[in-house]
Amino acid sequence: MSEKLSSNQANDITAEACAWIAQIESEGMTSDDLAAFKEWIERSAAHKAEIRRLAQLSGEINILTEMASPLKDAAARQRELINPGHSSRVSKNYWSKNYFTAGIALATVLFFSFIFIIQQNDSLTTPQLYTTAVGGHREVILSDGTLLALNTDSEVEVDYNENRRKVRLLKGEAFFQVAHNSNRPFIVYAGKNSVRAVGTAFAVSLLPQTFELTVTEGKVELSDTAKDKPIVSEQKVTKTALLEPSKDSEQITDEPEKIYLSAGETLAYNPLDEKQIRTEQIKIVSEREIRRQLSWQDGLLDFSETPLIEVVEDLSRYTSLEIEILDPELRNMKFGGLFRTDELQALFDALETTFDIKVVKVNDKLVRLSRNSPIDS
Repeated sequence: MSEKLSSNQANDITAEACAWIAQIESEGMTSDDLAAFKEWIERSAAHKAEIRRLAQLSGEINILTEMASPLKDAAARQRELINPGHSSRVSKNYWSKNYFTAGIALATVLFFSFIFIIQQNDSLTTPQLYTTAVGGHREVILSDGTLLALNTDSEVEVDYNENRRKVRLLKGEAFFQVAHNSNRPFIVYAGKNSVRAVGTAFAVSLLPQTFELTVTEGKVELSDTAKDKPIVSEQKVTKTALLEPSKDSEQITDEPEKIYLSAGETLAYNPLDEKQIRTEQIKIVSEREIRRQLSWQDGLLDFSETPLIEVVEDLSRYTSLEIEILDPELRNMKFGGLFRTDELQALFDALETTFDIKVVKVNDKLVRLSRNSPIDS
């Protein structure tokens, strides 16, 4: 089940993460503390994203990198200060020996909680824009507790109000771990499609020639909004027009196409070739394949028996380099491996050493691939 986070819970997560950051900076982490830190981070995707966000602000990111696995007792420590006698796994003399550290932690908690509350209130009135550069990756906890992860060269606009949560994927790829709230529907618009969820997890990709939706948890409703009635809030109309609908809007009577996808299902199509979504486009995918598709969340590219042309197309999203395949026979050659998105040279090395492909860097903007020897039929 996806996490149900209230505003207070979201604030608690920020406070707990701040306490961890303060303790890390005090250099007072014991082996027990590290174990508790890891347990706290792995307990929730929201914990993982928030500690990464605050760590980046703090500059103390080495410990996160070294632990590799993307951290429990910070909440207990905070509550112990506010409500003495609250149970805690941490030794009772911890704070008595570290008053200065506790002061830093409390001040940090108050500061970041204040910032978080301001951002939360602003997000209910002003659309928020989140972007990533080419090769970049970003995770954000939205004001309702929803986890938003952005892949390379992506852009998302978040527009919340008290009644609904509207998100626009303008380009690229995003993953959503939606906080459950049946009173505020969560809708993602991508191209001419919309994805509606209450509490679930899914990934949406909007590329020049591809729309793809993959559901990892729960169930979503996919609609073809091109056939839907105009959304008044998205139009520049006069007050008179609102009171007196145009003839065009009155003539739109077709219900939008609606398709339902559950966990372990994906749908992909080319909007330029196919005019509408269809249930026949839904495919069942294995957990392994879903992990492979979403490996970008961990900064990885995972290929398995993937045609080289698809590998190159995927690589091109993470670099400004233009990659050309000179020999047509290479286009369908199957390739596999796990590579970091920020270390593409390792992939080029694998092509040369394992697959006997010649990689020539013509200049800073162009790489050409050709064969060194005939390919076995």
